[in-house]
Amino acid sequence: MPRFRQEIVVLGVLMLGLAACGGTKSIGKLACPTPLIAPGLDAAADLRPGGSGPGDVRFGVKLTSVNSNCSAEKVGLSADIRIGFVVARADPKLTRAEFAYFVAVADAQRNILTKREYKVSVEFSPRLNRLNVSDEVEVGLPLHDLSNGGKYLIIVGLQLTPEQLEFNRKQEQAPAPQAPPPQPPPAH
Repeated sequence: MPRFRQEIVVLGVLMLGLAACGGTKSIGKLACPTPLIAPGLDAAADLRPGGSGPGDVRFGVKLTSVNSNCSAEKVGLSADIRIGFVVARADPKLTRAEFAYFVAVADAQRNILTKREYKVSVEFSPRLNRLNVSDEVEVGLPLHDLSNGGKYLIIVGLQLTPEQLEFNRKQEQAPAPQAPPPQPPPAH
């Protein structure tokens, strides 16, 4: 079930610049920041306490999509961000799961200007092991020139613990299963 949240992300440096301008209106053609999924932060496994291998996974989450829709505000722009996830449980006894993700605003050089963390809770019915869930947040950019919105990035990723990062690294390094060598045809 989608949950809706609104958060206004304030870019302090830009706010100081706007304060000096007074209450002037935004100018320029609206350009929305580019939304993207943070590389390497798109999947997480929740492990049993003390677990470290694939057999210890209670549930997993995959960040599947990030979409945005922008609108002009009196000063700046507002970006409505919709984030999609797939959550799958490996433990049939698990009825509730929670994970965290972040939304960050970065400049063109990918310097993070602001970052906010969010939590999502899901409930599994007895026969359902996989859920598609979404969340929505609002990000505000107090830009004087709306055409500068395209110079920013909205980066979304899962907020991983050190253990989850280590688990992901081990999974990436594990050799892929190989097919057995072809067998020669039987002799007649």
